[in-house]
Amino acid sequence: MSADGFVRTADGVRLFARVVGNGGPSLVVPGVGGELDFGRLGDTCRAAFFDIRNRGRSDAVEMPGRVGLPVEIEDVDAVRVDVGFERTSVLGWSYVGLVAALYAARYPRFVDRLVMVCPAAPSRSLQSDAEPDLLLLEALNGLAVSRHAGTDPVTFARDWRRIMTPARMGNPTAFELLQADLSLWPNEWPEHMTEGLQRVDATHPPDFDYRPEAQRITAPTLVIHGEVDSIPLAASEAWTSAIPNARLLVLPTVGHFPHVEAPSAFFDAVETFLSGGWP
Repeated sequence: MSADGFVRTADGVRLFARVVGNGGPSLVVPGVGGELDFGRLGDTCRAAFFDIRNRGRSDAVEMPGRVGLPVEIEDVDAVRVDVGFERTSVLGWSYVGLVAALYAARYPRFVDRLVMVCPAAPSRSLQSDAEPDLLLLEALNGLAVSRHAGTDPVTFARDWRRIMTPARMGNPTAFELLQADLSLWPNEWPEHMTEGLQRVDATHPPDFDYRPEAQRITAPTLVIHGEVDSIPLAASEAWTSAIPNARLLVLPTVGHFPHVEAPSAFFDAVETFLSGGWP
């Protein structure tokens, strides 16, 4: 069974949500189009997927509306309450892994288990300092003057993702396995999305370090990291050290998209964990 709808937040933003599955443990998955690429979780969980504010099919949040931390932490709880989960597990990928962790730290009484997938670094000092990829920049510059720029935003966004996404994968051909066509949604067109990410980044304190907050997480936590992810392994190791009951699973030869690059290993591990075990 699946049901689509919108959850209205305290400040009036509508979040697109889809609830799937008929039984099993409760699970909330914030992200963008997560019900498509993480949809297998609905086979074993009662899962509520939702698009974070200003992204995907949720409402755009124009300036000076609120995005990023801490409002997105409260959005997770708004969805939990709206779908009727008294307690729930939470899964967050990439930046949203950070959001999920801070939600579990703020609301430990509502969180059964926490899964962080290739999470953003817990501190400014642990962020990647890799040099820009010159070939990638050249390809993006070529796209900027292509015939689709300014005339066909959906095709332009698809071309942009075809450049950007494989560069973050250990096996770039896995790009073809992605199910969600994010480029259909105006919030995911590059100009809007990159500006939105900059606004989110601005909500971090200049020298942020969330490890003291992570120490308040009481839920068992599985941190999954791709061995060749551009996010440093040290970031996931730091999360694992800071959270009292956490374990780290590193998937070999995998980049930033383990759910697509190594789906069997990834989903088997997550399903084992959500059912009460450790992979």
